[in-house]
Amino acid sequence: MGVPAKDRPADVDGNIGNIGNYWISNRSVTERANTMHEDNAAFSQIGGARINLMNVTYPYAELSIFRNALRLTCLDREYVFLRGNIIALAKYRGLFSTGLSIRHSVPTYPEFIVFWVNIFGWGSRYAVLEKQLQAFGYEVNE
Repeated sequence: MGVPAKDRPADVDGNIGNIGNYWISNRSVTERANTMHEDNAAFSQIGGARINLMNVTYPYAELSIFRNALRLTCLDREYVFLRGNIIALAKYRGLFSTGLSIRHSVPTYPEFIVFWVNIFGWGSRYAVLEKQLQAFGYEVNE
């Protein structure tokens, strides 16, 4: 006997299953919808992302901050990090960009995730993101 559909993770189309080797959400569609509805995104920022070896440039990723979760959307994929699944948030400096590293404990998600904020390290977009995260009680390490 399998796990009821409502208790299984869903892919980005709302279908039960997976994409590649990763489940796209660590919660059911119903749970995800309830959390996002209750929290309403307080802040969203467009940027790029690095997910393991895949690198996506601006403007193909978005990070949204919720009271109880962060959501990264990238190329029609969604990764929801409940506050309890976030191990650490830290500034990450790449060769040409500055971003936010998201260390997490979701076993079905890619291990290495960075949301790229600034291209070539110019601008204050990272400072804005860090301030918004701290306003919602998220600790960001240097």
